[in-house]
Amino acid sequence: MILGIQICSNLEWKSVKRHLGIEPARLQRQPFGERFQYSVNSHKGIFYQSGDSKTKAAAACQYVIDRWQPDAIVNLGTCGGVSSKIRQFEVILANRTVHYDCDIHFGPKPKVFIGQ
Repeated sequence: MILGIQICSNLEWKSVKRHLGIEPARLQRQPFGERFQYSVNSHKGIFYQSGDSKTKAAAACQYVIDRWQPDAIVNLGTCGGVSSKIRQFEVILANRTVHYDCDIHFGPKPKVFIGQ
C-alpha cells in the first residue's frame, strides 16, 4: 500500500520534518516544494509539501496521484481551522466543508512588491 501524506503550511512542513528526524539529504524536490519517503506502519509513505491555498493543495495532490498512484491521501495539519472541541491527535472526518480561499495568519508575512 502507498500512502500520500500532504502537508500544506510551511510551518507544519517544518514541524513534520523535525518530528520525524528527516535530514536534508533525504529531501527531494517536486513541483510544489519538497518531498520524502517515510514508512508508515510498513506502508510506503510519500510525504509532500503543497504550500498554502486550495489551488496549490489540489495541484500537488494531483501530481502525487499521477506519479505514485497512492491507495489513499491523508492531509496532515489544521485543514483550514481549529476548534477548541478538538483534542490533540484526534482524527477528523468531515461530512461537509466550506469553500474559501487562503488567508494566512501565522508565520512570516509575505513581502508585497508594488511597481518596479
